[in-house]
Amino acid sequence: MKKLLLLVLVGLLAFSSCKKDPVIDDNPPIDNTRNFNDIVTSVVGVVVDRNNVAIEDALVEFGQETAMTDENGVFRIDNATVRENRAFVKVTKDGYFHGSRTYFAHANQRSQVRIHLLEKTIQGSINSSGGNVTLPEGVKLDFPADAVANADGTPYTGTVQVAAQYLDPTANDLNFIMPGDLRGITTENVEEGLSSYGMVAVELIGSGGELLNVADGKTVTLTMPVASTQSSVAPSEIPLWFFDEVTGVWMEEGVATLQGGEYVGEVSHFTFWNCDVNWDLIYLDGSVLLEGAAYEGALVCLTFDNGNGFYTACDYTNEMGLYSGKVPTNTTFEITVHSNGFNCSNSFYIYTGTIGPYTADATVDAINIDPASIAVNSLDLTGMIVDCDNNAITNGYVIATVGNNNYYVYTTDGTIDGNIIHCATSGDITIKAIDYNNAKQSDPASYPFTNAIDFGTLQACEQLDAFININLDGQTYTMIWEVIIYDSTATGSGVQTINGFDDNQSFLFMTTNGNAIGTYDALNFNFSFLDPNNPNSYITIASTDVDITFTQYSGVVGETCIGTFDGTVPLNGVDTPISGSFKTPRQF
Repeated sequence: MKKLLLLVLVGLLAFSSCKKDPVIDDNPPIDNTRNFNDIVTSVVGVVVDRNNVAIEDALVEFGQETAMTDENGVFRIDNATVRENRAFVKVTKDGYFHGSRTYFAHANQRSQVRIHLLEKTIQGSINSSGGNVTLPEGVKLDFPADAVANADGTPYTGTVQVAAQYLDPTANDLNFIMPGDLRGITTENVEEGLSSYGMVAVELIGSGGELLNVADGKTVTLTMPVASTQSSVAPSEIPLWFFDEVTGVWMEEGVATLQGGEYVGEVSHFTFWNCDVNWDLIYLDGSVLLEGAAYEGALVCLTFDNGNGFYTACDYTNEMGLYSGKVPTNTTFEITVHSNGFNCSNSFYIYTGTIGPYTADATVDAINIDPASIAVNSLDLTGMIVDCDNNAITNGYVIATVGNNNYYVYTTDGTIDGNIIHCATSGDITIKAIDYNNAKQSDPASYPFTNAIDFGTLQACEQLDAFININLDGQTYTMIWEVIIYDSTATGSGVQTINGFDDNQSFLFMTTNGNAIGTYDALNFNFSFLDPNNPNSYITIASTDVDITFTQYSGVVGETCIGTFDGTVPLNGVDTPISGSFKTPRQF
């Protein structure tokens, strides 16, 4: 969750690396000008569900760039153009509500985020005569008659399934499960900070799985329970805010009134809705160092009392050790710096102090962590990761498993040289290398609990669980996202479809009647890839002059099919050889 510092209970992110180079001054030159512009920046992150289980093949959007999460839930997007005060990472995956993070970014630097996706749980259904749906936590949705429309605005008359999830504003993981951050645009077009008294995500789904809308001229009554810890300070009237999934910001729309310990208001469309009080903001930034070196991935939290109770705002430091965001004016903050192991206790911190109050934008003095104070929880990690030809991996990372947490250290030249601050005190440490470009991984290497590991050289030669490699016109394409095989009859004996994506959203789709080990004609073979002469367009080719060979085949869901393909496709008016290989689990 990068660049957030705005009333968000961020929690702990399982990314951590203190770069030993470069070393920066105790008071780094942080830009205090507030004319925010479009910048080029990068982001890495992990996407998991609410149980902290990695979500593979989720689509991540950042600026105009996209990526898919790998089997560890990890993604990386480099050199995207975004607004520096509103960098917006959006994640989409079937069966889940959209997840996102909005933050302050820095030009030509890498930020880190962690996003938890909420399942689209069907909480009830209604029909054209109206009805009501109540969530287990007490959220109520009351629909009048004829309240639902198709996407084109025409009335919908069938059964409507209502998917919804309540977001408790006092939950420890609110920062991970809520969208964006807690900045909002008022009806007067002013950006202010928000303090939540309850959120809910809602979607209306038709019988064919299509998304539906609230009909024009209709409203739905939304009732939101007030948490017991907030009831004594809950205002009698509170603004309603919806999350704009295009801009990545909360927008004020409507008012809810306090009635018997619940907020009641009217909404005219569905997304995430939020009951919030708002306040004035200033911009704050600073840096965290570890023995004078930039500490990337440290979790910096500010706890404060805004008059309605205590709140915590957090941000992760970027690769230069910087944190930044907007916070309330005229407020004193307790500042803590945490290790970013996700399962660490919130009380596990490596620095604490007091800052503020501030009446204008400010830079906080740099925090320089003494390594001696965290020696038992510090791991120096060094080594080299290479591919099967012993070439340095230029787009990869290592996963260090310490205790119950995974920590990720990235590389663009094969060199791993970083420091991980964790919260474990015993147990083996496991290291594994990932080669992003070639869809390969190393065997895990295990070490006894220690403060320093030089793992030498790890060679990533083992195939990932799913990939498609394509060779066309001297170019190699590797697809590791959404790589699946499925059957037209769900029996393993119908028409087999294999498809997958790569980092550039190149897409392969091929079908065959083959349902055993052997070679078969392709019924369809479609390949769409980025035009090397025009990065804003794609070339799509189609052919049936391709053979598909299964060297391993299974019709059982979850088991793996392995094979190759070769033939010719029309490229620029010329029949051009194409070949490749695949390994894919069966989806159905």
